[in-house]
Order: sequence, then C-alpha cells, then structure tokens
Amino acid sequence: MATFGNGTRCLITIDSRRHHHAHGFGGMATNVYDLAKIGRLYLNRGLWNGRRIVSEQWIDNSLVPTKENKGYHYNWYHQYYDDNAANPSFYALGLGHQVIYINQAKNVIITWVGNNNDAPFWEIKFFDTLCNKFF
Repeated sequence: MATFGNGTRCLITIDSRRHHHAHGFGGMATNVYDLAKIGRLYLNRGLWNGRRIVSEQWIDNSLVPTKENKGYHYNWYHQYYDDNAANPSFYALGLGHQVIYINQAKNVIITWVGNNNDAPFWEIKFFDTLCNKFF
C-alpha cells in the first residue's frame, strides 16, 4: 500500500511477493473519490489547489485527440462509441468498467466503478448525453 502526502491510500497488487513486480495490465485498487481527484487534476490542467502537480506539457501531450486505437492515447480515450463524433470529453477506462469521465466544455467530472468486463461500453455515451442535457 502506498500512502500519499495528503493521506490518500492506494493499493497496488503485485505479480509476485518475492519479486515485488506490479501487474503490467493494472492492479490498482481505488474508489470513486480518488478517481475524481485524478479527474479534477486533469480538469484543472495539472493544478491541485493552485499548486502545480503535473506539468501542463504532460497534460497537453496526453490529451492530443487521435482516432488511432479507438482514440486511446496516454491512458486516455477521446472517442469510443462513435469514431466520427466530435467529442468534448475524454475518459480513462479500467477493467470492470472503472471510469474517469471528464467533459472540459461543461466542467464536469463523473466517476464510475463497475464490475463487469463483458458489458458493452455504454457509459461514455450516457455521460455525454447527461452533460448535454443537464449542463
């Protein structure tokens, strides 16, 4: 378990206790509140309570939209359900449908912790629709 300066804790599973290697495909255990903090960090372009935590250059580089690999770039997706749609949102999508959804135009962060790897990826279209209807 890692504990950060602000008291946030993060569990990271390992492949082997003997060799202390993290799973290459994931293994981070968290909750919707901590996912929302990551979203807030990105929504505020790397600032946390006025303090620079992540460089703006990293934020800019990681948010360059692409249509390659279903829009997946630097661990963020920019499009998924419609390759031709102009999408003001971006999101991180984890195993089991853990989602950090960020819509910069509407100043909205939505987090979701699911538990089904087989379900279709309906959440992002749903979140876009919510933002367009209510914000």
